[in-house]
Amino acid sequence: MKRIVGLICTLGLLALAGCDGGSSDFDVGSGECSVGGQNATIKATMQEWYLFYDQLRDSDPAAFDDIDVFLDDLVAQVIPTDRFSYVWSQQEEDEFQSAVYAGFGFSFRVLPGNDVRLTQVFGEFPFEQERDLITPASVAGLQRGYRITAIEGISTDEIIANRPDGISEAEAISEAFGPRDEGVSISLDYEDRAGAAGTVTMTKEVIQFATVALYSVFDLNGRTTGYLNFRSFANPSFEELRLAFLAFNAQGVTNLVVDVRYNGGGLVSVAEYLGDLLLGNLVPGSVFVREVFNDKNSDRDSTSYVALDGNSLSDLERIVFITTGGSASASEMMINSMLPVPGLETAIVGSTTYGKPVGSYGFTFCDQVLRPVTFKVVNADNNSDYFDGFPPTCEADDDLDFAFGDPLENSLATALGWVETGACPVVAKAPGSLLQAQKSAMQEQLRQSSYRDIVSNYQ
Repeated sequence: MKRIVGLICTLGLLALAGCDGGSSDFDVGSGECSVGGQNATIKATMQEWYLFYDQLRDSDPAAFDDIDVFLDDLVAQVIPTDRFSYVWSQQEEDEFQSAVYAGFGFSFRVLPGNDVRLTQVFGEFPFEQERDLITPASVAGLQRGYRITAIEGISTDEIIANRPDGISEAEAISEAFGPRDEGVSISLDYEDRAGAAGTVTMTKEVIQFATVALYSVFDLNGRTTGYLNFRSFANPSFEELRLAFLAFNAQGVTNLVVDVRYNGGGLVSVAEYLGDLLLGNLVPGSVFVREVFNDKNSDRDSTSYVALDGNSLSDLERIVFITTGGSASASEMMINSMLPVPGLETAIVGSTTYGKPVGSYGFTFCDQVLRPVTFKVVNADNNSDYFDGFPPTCEADDDLDFAFGDPLENSLATALGWVETGACPVVAKAPGSLLQAQKSAMQEQLRQSSYRDIVSNYQ
C-alpha cells in the first residue's frame, strides 16, 4: 500500500497508527500520575487531538477520582455518541496489538435464557495447530457452540441471578472465569453441540492466537471461492494472510468470503495489506482509504493507494463479508473501501456492523494508553458516514450449532449462495424463532457495548 501523507507527518508515526490503534504513537506523560494529574493529561490531549474537540465538555480534572469516568464525562455531549474513545493499561494495549493475552482461549456470548455459548475457540483448527497455536480450551476439546452450564460447580443460571446491580449477564460470567492472570484454574461444566454433557478443568496461560483461524476453498459450479475466517487486524496477520492468499492463488480463487463476524479491527497497516492482496491486480494505484484529522492536525491527513503484491489475487469478481454487530473499525473500513471498486461485486451477509468510521492514535502516560477518536476514514467516493453500521445485503444467523467453515452454517451458506448466484438465497433455518432471538439479543448487546469491550472480550 502506497501512502501520501501531510508534509510534517513522519512515515514512522503513520505506519504505527491504527484504525483502532497501532503501537502507542505519542508519549504525553509529562504530568503528575495522581488521578487528577492523569485526568489533566487526558483533557489536554483530547483538546489537541480529538476529532470532535469543539464538542468536549469543560470537565474539571480534579472533580473525578476515576480516569474512565472522567473521559466519559468529557465526551458526554459529543454527537455522534462516542462509543469509541477509551483508556486502558499499557499491558492491555500490548496484548491487543500482538494478539496475546492471558486466558483459556475462547470468547463467549450470553443469549436469551441465560444461554452461555462459546462463539469461538482459539486453537481448534488445523492451521492454528500447525503453527503450534493451541490453547487450554482447544486441548480440552471445547469448540464453538458449546454451552457452559456451570463454573466451579455453580450453575450459570445462579451466577447470573446473583450478580450485583449494574453488572450485566456477560460481565457476571466473565468475572466467574477468574482474573486474567496466568495460573488461574477453574472447572467448567458444558454441553456440546449434540447436547452431551462434560466437565473440564483448565489453567490460564499466555495465549497467542491466530488472527486467521482457517481458510478453505469451495467450487460453486465453476466459481472457485475462498473462505477466510479473519479474527483481528494484528501484527501476526501479515504472515498468516500471506499464507492464506498463497493457497488461494495456487487454487485459482476468483471469489472470496471474508468472515469478520467477531473482528473488532486493529492495525490500519494490516487492512492496507489485505487491500493489496485483494485489489492489487484489479485496481493498482487506486485510492484505498483516506484518513482525515481535525483542523488542528490537518497536515496529518493521508491517502493510501492500492499496490500490487506478489500474493495479490490474480482476479477478484465477487467478495462477500460475513458480519455481526461485533464487526467494527478496520473490518468496516475494508467493506467501505471495497464498495467503490469498479467491476467488483461486494455484499454483506449476516447482521448490521458496529458502526465505527473513525480511528485513533495512542497516547501513553503513567503506564496507561489513551485512545481517543483522532481521525475519520474515508473511501475513494469520500464516504465515511456509517456510524449506524453497514446493513447486510442478505440477512443471516450466526448459527452457533455449526462450526466455522461448515457450509451448512447459516451465514456461510448464505454467503456461498450469494457468490454462486449474485442474489440472496433462501437458506433453511432452524425451526421456530430461537436463532432470530439469539441474533437479535447478541446484536443489541454488541451495539450497546463500548469499543473497548468489543476488542477485549476474550477469556
